[in-house]
Order: sequence, then structure tokens, then C-alpha cells
Amino acid sequence: MSKALWSLMALFLGVTLIWVGLQSAGDGLVLTSTVKTLCVLLFVAADAIAIWLIHREVQQVYPPGL
Repeated sequence: MSKALWSLMALFLGVTLIWVGLQSAGDGLVLTSTVKTLCVLLFVAADAIAIWLIHREVQQVYPPGL
């Protein structure tokens, strides 16, 4: 896999770990809805970019029209 894809997978994992940490923080951490919304947006953006990069990698291996 390309270096960009590995970097994005690391970013996706980092955002996922942050999200899980924020969800499991419980009563010790009070988050505003804005912070929660930003975390969700980061999670969705990282996921969308990862899917796009994987799609691009697959198209290089299996070009359209095969």
C-alpha cells in the first residue's frame, strides 16, 4: 500500500481512539455539543478519505473496464 494510505489509516485509528476515549470518559469529562460534533465530523471525514484512497488503490490494481 502507498505511504499516503498508511498515513491515513493511522489518522483514522487516532481519531477512532480519541472518539472511544471521549465516549468512555463518563462523568469525569463534560463535553459541549460543539466538541462532540467536531469529533463526529473528524471521524466521518477520516473514514471518507480512507474509503476514497482505498478505492483509488483498487482502481490502480484493477483498472475500470476489466
